[in-house]
Amino acid sequence: MSLTPGGRDIGMVHIELAELKRRTEDLDARLRRLDADHAALQLQQQRGELARGNRLRRRIATFAERAAGSDAAIPGPARGRLIMRPGARLDSDVVTDSVSAAWRRSG
Repeated sequence: MSLTPGGRDIGMVHIELAELKRRTEDLDARLRRLDADHAALQLQQQRGELARGNRLRRRIATFAERAAGSDAAIPGPARGRLIMRPGARLDSDVVTDSVSAAWRRSG
């Protein structure tokens, strides 16, 4: 049996070092798997957000097409407020009031 100056068995140190290397490799492999899983989850989340955005854009486009086709049902002052310069923001109260008025007349 060989002993170090501190009195420890050298063979035990080699076993501990080998065990440390094995555990380090295991932890590195687990970390790589976790990183890959995290990246896949982020990609899945991004795809979901893009899909929601696309559905919302389609719904808005469909609503805009329907609203443009039924502008005759919107009273004059409200219709004038709906016709806006490009890039302007549409006031939600105008849309709500106009759609409600058109709905009441149609029902």
